[in-house]
Amino acid sequence: MSDQAIKSNLVYKAINGVIDDLADVGIAKTRENTFDRYKFRGIDEVYNALSKLLAKHKLLILPNVLERTCESRPTKEGGIQYSVVVKVSYDLISSEDGSSHTVICFGEAMDRSDKATNKAFTAAWKYLCFQMFCIPTEQSLDADESSPEVANPKDSRPPQQTQQGSRGTKAAGNSRNQPAQTSKAASGKPGQPEGKQKDPKYGTPLELDALEELSLSIDCISDDVQGLAISKKLWQLYSNKRLTQKQASSLAKSVTAKRAAMVSAGAHNGFETMVDMFTTADLLTKSESTVYKTNTRSRLNMPLNNTESEPA
Repeated sequence: MSDQAIKSNLVYKAINGVIDDLADVGIAKTRENTFDRYKFRGIDEVYNALSKLLAKHKLLILPNVLERTCESRPTKEGGIQYSVVVKVSYDLISSEDGSSHTVICFGEAMDRSDKATNKAFTAAWKYLCFQMFCIPTEQSLDADESSPEVANPKDSRPPQQTQQGSRGTKAAGNSRNQPAQTSKAASGKPGQPEGKQKDPKYGTPLELDALEELSLSIDCISDDVQGLAISKKLWQLYSNKRLTQKQASSLAKSVTAKRAAMVSAGAHNGFETMVDMFTTADLLTKSESTVYKTNTRSRLNMPLNNTESEPA
C-alpha cells in the first residue's frame, strides 16, 4: 500500500488510536439508578474520557439527525410520559486528511416533561462511543436503562439480587468496589454504599441527582394529571422510606402549590384527599393545608364546607 493510500484513510488510524488509549483505563460505572439499583456510565464520564483523546488523535464526531418520533404513553400513576426515538448519523472525520467514516445509531428515552429528546440524543451518542471505541467496563449494559415502570418503587425491590450478583462479579477483578465492603464505619452497617447513609427512621434517602430530577419534574408540571402522578410518586417514595421527612415535606409543598393553581372542579376531591394524606404524615402543617384548600375552593367558586378549620 502506498504512502498516499495510507494518508487518505487516517480516520481509521485516529479511531484505532482512541481505542488503544482507552483499552487499559476504560470508563467505570460510577453512577447508580436509584430505582432499579444498577450501575451505569453517565454522559459526563464519556465526555471527560474522550474530549482530550479526540483532540489528541485529531478526530471529529459530527452528528446529523435523520429521524425523530415521539409518542405519549400513560404511566401507572395515571399521568403521561413521552417516548422519543431518534435516528442519528455520525460522521467520524480525520482533521488531518478529511477522510471519514459514517455510523448510524438509534437513541430512545422517556420523560414526563420536555427532556425526552435530549435524553434520546444522549443515549445515541453514548452508545456510538461505547461500540465504536470498544470502551471497556466492569459489566455489560444493554437494555437495562429502558425501564418504563421505574416510577413504582415496589417493583424495584427484587432487582437487588441482580445488584448483589453484579457486585460479586465486579469484585473479582476491580478494586473500585472495595469501599462497598469497608463502608461499615461510614454507615454503621456492612455493605451500605458510601454516600447513601441510612437514616434509622426513614431508610436510605434518594441521592441528590434523583432529588433534583424529581424537583425539576414538579417545576415542569403543566396540568393536574401530571401533578397527581408526581404526588403519588412522592407518596410512594416516602412510604417506602426513600425520602427523609425534610425531603418529602419540601417536595410536598411544591407539588401541592402547583396543583392548587390548576386543579379542576372534577378532580378537586382527589386533590383534597392527597392534601389530607400529606397533612396526616406531617409533610404539610394544618395551617398550610387550610390555605391550600381555602384558596383552591375560592378559585373554583366552591363552598368552603368548614375545611378552613378542619384540615383532617
